[in-house]
Amino acid sequence: NTCMTTLKQVNKKLTKKGYEFELVKGDGYFYFAPTGKDDNFGPTVYCCFLYELSVDRWVKELEDWLQALR
Repeated sequence: NTCMTTLKQVNKKLTKKGYEFELVKGDGYFYFAPTGKDDNFGPTVYCCFLYELSVDRWVKELEDWLQALR
């Protein structure tokens, strides 16, 4: 159920998959920030409500961005 999506769930899945990013809430958007470093931000996802995307879809947003960097 996508309505139950939480930052904790998304970040737990990112950690489990070995990504060194966390999802952070901005003002009307969310973004992926590298954990352990503060030099660069990851992709911004313009989505007002966390529950608009499932946990797996949030993870895919990061994966798609990382893939585009290669």
